Amino acid sequence: MPDNGEGHVADMRRALSKQALSTPLRSTATSAGAMISASTAMNTRQMAECASAEADRQDQALTVAYHDAMARQSASGREHLRNAQRAWIKLRANTYTPEQGSGTMAAVEERICIAQENANRAADLRRH
Repeated sequence: MPDNGEGHVADMRRALSKQALSTPLRSTATSAGAMISASTAMNTRQMAECASAEADRQDQALTVAYHDAMARQSASGREHLRNAQRAWIKLRANTYTPEQGSGTMAAVEERICIAQENANRAADLRRH
């Protein structure tokens, strides 16, 4: 049977799922607390890199959860889930408001917020 790329996608999905499941999701307070307590040993750039890496990891986990949830739906369920996901993305874009104005730490806080929102949405999708 010719390779249509689905095997590669499935392998990637399994690898991402394994990675996402092997690392527990952290709450915003835990992530922020870890970042703050680590701030004595990290400069702002390092904190930003750490927050960005966490946001990227949670984005990958969200992508896997979304595709898995889509695979479990009927045609009408997929349309409903797609519309719900699009609405959630718009809502997430408006969720973060920096407490301390703008600046480097605001960017770190935003990445932590995005990571947590993605983790929460991925958990919701896994339940469907």
